[in-house]
Amino acid sequence: MLELIPISLPKVNMDTLSIANEREIINEDGELERQCAKCEEWWPADPEFFHRNPRHPRGLHIYCKACMSEARRKSYNRKKARLVLNGAPDYRPLKKGGNQ
Repeated sequence: MLELIPISLPKVNMDTLSIANEREIINEDGELERQCAKCEEWWPADPEFFHRNPRHPRGLHIYCKACMSEARRKSYNRKKARLVLNGAPDYRPLKKGGNQ
């Protein structure tokens, strides 16, 4: 599983920036960074760290990929437990080694 390592938050004057919202900044290298709405870590605002979302002005989801993966896994396990309690036959197990 890909483990994402957060980058340090640079010192940026937020008054001089014209960006979409307070969760986005331009770092010292002039690159756009985005704060995950769940873990609140800062990541480069690109599809390597955030899933695509055409409904958002920047085209990226508000949660980083690591947080989305965790949320999907929790949702899957919650649904699995509910079905097992209700006597559902054979629930599809999570794939080992794949995208979980």
